[in-house]
Amino acid sequence: MKQEIVGEIVAKLAKEKGFDEWCDDYYQKAKQDNYNHYGTSLEYKKGECVKVSGNHKNSITTSYNQEKIGDYDAYWEDYSAPTQSFLCDWLRVKYNIEVRVAINSLTCYFPMISIIDVDGTQMKGPAYKNYKSYEKAMESGLYEALNLIKT
Repeated sequence: MKQEIVGEIVAKLAKEKGFDEWCDDYYQKAKQDNYNHYGTSLEYKKGECVKVSGNHKNSITTSYNQEKIGDYDAYWEDYSAPTQSFLCDWLRVKYNIEVRVAINSLTCYFPMISIIDVDGTQMKGPAYKNYKSYEKAMESGLYEALNLIKT
């Protein structure tokens, strides 16, 4: 079974809320126009985002970038792309927020968000939208849960 990677919007929001964990995948967003990616023929426009597989925060990648392009941060904004289950665990451990997906028919899924208090569980959701897949419902639930965090 393949683990679902969160989308770019959820990954960026997670970073804004303090998620900075090591992941196998990450997103890079170009900060400048016509930047040549790692000396390849790939050109990226400012604001264009690409998902990269392989060791976010890898020291080899970081040293390669610094050697080839100098200041990495001047060219790229990057953020971890965790699996949905990893981000769920992080939310539960760090913020006591639990995200689950419930089903109300064989083809209708919806996210549920709980904030776990010391004296019990206080329900925050469900979100009022139904989804055709578990993964889409979970993505929506993660987005809503991250928006509950005050920074």
